[in-house]
Amino acid sequence: MSVEIEKKARIAEENYLDLCSQIQEKYGTPGFVTKVDVYYKNVFAPEPKKYTVRLRKLSNDVWRSNDNGKYEVCSKVRKTLDDGTEVNEELETELSVKDTEAFKAALSNAGLEYFYTKTKNGLEWTIPLKYKNHNFTLHAEVFKVTSDNGYKDYFLEIEYTGSCDIELDTDFITEKINTVFLNFGISEFETKKYQDLIVNYK
Repeated sequence: MSVEIEKKARIAEENYLDLCSQIQEKYGTPGFVTKVDVYYKNVFAPEPKKYTVRLRKLSNDVWRSNDNGKYEVCSKVRKTLDDGTEVNEELETELSVKDTEAFKAALSNAGLEYFYTKTKNGLEWTIPLKYKNHNFTLHAEVFKVTSDNGYKDYFLEIEYTGSCDIELDTDFITEKINTVFLNFGISEFETKKYQDLIVNYK
């Protein structure tokens, strides 16, 4: 099981390239990242628990290099949101394309149906940090988020992803994430989940 701590800020489209240049000046050459996420909802679950499973096809991803015809399945075990900071515990596994089609059929048989698709396209930087005896990295991503319902927006997202086996101070990670945002003059954060932004888009 992995834990993910992340925070995001909305950025104006006209500021996108300037922000990318600022981050590149501080953290070096970025990698290109594309994440295509297909979400499925449990039709029998109560209204607040609309989504339970995500299928992700990664392409040219600099820190999860599995652009090899496989998909990643993710189910969030626990998700909390406080002042824009998300802390997620996730179960993830990889599937081949062949297995993915069988998995989709299994989802349907279990009462899950297609919900929406979210696509992220942009740039990513890795930021090395140290906590006690542990070396870890934050990931800064600047990207355009789109969905199949016409939603489009731009974000800077900073996240930590690691094993639940490593005892890390959540407050320490959050402080480091906030520091990265402040380096670029950002102190206001998006407090809604992507799901809420996309599903409620009109």
